[in-house]
Amino acid sequence: MDSELDDQTVAKTHTARSAYIHVPFCRHRCGYCNFTLIAGRPDLHTKYIEALGQELSLLQIPRPVDTLFIGGGTPTELSHEH
Repeated sequence: MDSELDDQTVAKTHTARSAYIHVPFCRHRCGYCNFTLIAGRPDLHTKYIEALGQELSLLQIPRPVDTLFIGGGTPTELSHEH
């Protein structure tokens, strides 16, 4: 019983923290898409990943997240090395 109450208390006091990383790369723009994207520019992938790393390094205190959303364009457009 106490364990159940403890779980309920944690659930009520915990604010979920999530983050979104926009990956703006696609081979082409789909007609229904409203996301900001760069179509057909794989030459920019490395620069984008480097800039993302620089931006994340600006966090003075890294914070854990409960959910990480990755989306925008087609995240699979990036290679494994990225």
